[in-house]
Amino acid sequence: MSTGCIFTYDVLTQTSYFEIQSINVSGNSIRPTEMILEMANVHEGMNLLSLKVYNIKDILEADPWIISVEVDREFNHNQLNITVKERNPVAVFVIQDQKLLMDDQFSIFKELEPDDPVQVPYIFGFELYDLPFFNEELSLPFQAICDSLTILNQSPLIKDMIQLIDVDRDIGISLFTHDRQVEIQMGYSQYNDKFKQLQRLLTYLTTQKIDKMIQYIDLTDIYRIVVRKRLNEKPTARRDNIECVALLRLL
Repeated sequence: MSTGCIFTYDVLTQTSYFEIQSINVSGNSIRPTEMILEMANVHEGMNLLSLKVYNIKDILEADPWIISVEVDREFNHNQLNITVKERNPVAVFVIQDQKLLMDDQFSIFKELEPDDPVQVPYIFGFELYDLPFFNEELSLPFQAICDSLTILNQSPLIKDMIQLIDVDRDIGISLFTHDRQVEIQMGYSQYNDKFKQLQRLLTYLTTQKIDKMIQYIDLTDIYRIVVRKRLNEKPTARRDNIECVALLRLL
């Protein structure tokens, strides 16, 4: 590079004409804007030309919560735009003493930390060798979790209820509501139909005002849905309704 070019570059990267007057960060919901700016080490008053765009991109994409980053310099407005795409967490796998976060692409991307802002179901019953980074082919339990979570995330009513998912290698998956109030046995197949039936069943139980009496729902056989009331429930006029639901076919 000639002396003249070096001189011109030094002038342009030090002049106030290209100072950043505003920084716009978008696409972030997990990582606060202030944290992203601190990680990227950028602030207003810096020179737009002196910024190393690829360095900013590499630094931010090293964060496990961030999938990709776009950095754009608007010289006519003296503005820096940073657009991030974050992961969408859908579950936490509890394996021995580890808690591993999985996103909506079914990638295990980090260990859960106390300050991670997540409210997703916790999954039990797995070993490390069940997870996809140990096997090219998905294991039956892991595939069952992926299928059920995909449908669960499209059913807000049910999704908000579920706190735990337990996997039994022989009988399939079971869903548990908050504080394990209700167990919902789903088995290993027909999840799309089963979640539709579960939605209809929950609506019925709520309408009849007997949903708080329920302890167990078995959807293993979609043609014979079993609903079990709590053993400590007192006699009620709606008790017969609960027994009828136990053999109800919701087709």
